[in-house]
Amino acid sequence: MTRLGRITRADDFVSLRKRGRRQHGESLSFVFLHDEQEEVRLAFAFSRKSGIAVMRNLARRRVKEAFRSASIPPGMYLVLANRKLKDISFADIVADVTRLTSRY
Repeated sequence: MTRLGRITRADDFVSLRKRGRRQHGESLSFVFLHDEQEEVRLAFAFSRKSGIAVMRNLARRRVKEAFRSASIPPGMYLVLANRKLKDISFADIVADVTRLTSRY
């Protein structure tokens, strides 16, 4: 199981948004940037359009677990939710994460 870190510094967010590669999937979109650290670091940007707070938190936990179960390259990931994320099964989220991260 992969250990997941968090992106907390403002500099990391700025570099991720400016220099990151974008990938769009069915339920999620990513912004990925390879960095010198050898761990996967995540940040989430789920708008209120994704649902109420309970639904957004549930979606965040499901995406984190999908990242843990998938074999993904280290780097920084900004995860953006699609509106229909709450209607998609966990298996579809894992497949989306695997398919999108395999491009890196």
